[in-house]
Amino acid sequence: MKKLLSLVAVICAMVVLGSCGEPASPTATVEKALTCIQNKDSKGYVALLQVDDSQKSMMESIADKAFKAADEKGGLKSWTIKSEEIAEDGQSATVKADLVYGKDEAPVETTYNLVLVNNEWKLKS
Repeated sequence: MKKLLSLVAVICAMVVLGSCGEPASPTATVEKALTCIQNKDSKGYVALLQVDDSQKSMMESIADKAFKAADEKGGLKSWTIKSEEIAEDGQSATVKADLVYGKDEAPVETTYNLVLVNNEWKLKS
């Protein structure tokens, strides 16, 4: 019985400590978004946006159209994160990345603006 109680106490401590951690970085959010574009995962992409629940289905439709546009360029092949800047108040950030599409040889510089919402970095839509 003591082992069971000890195990429960350890699990509870892990949950409490895990929930108090720092939010994922703005760069990590942008990288997740770019992976969603590569995988044509509109639901995953929209989950990373700062949108109301009522706008999610519309944004998924827009994301699907954007993925088709990326496919016309040969698909998103790779990216390089160039910089991350977090505002002094810690509530907004900017991430710059170079995107490489299949048919383009030159990288396309793209800037992503993010905001901190409920301790999670979200892309401004």
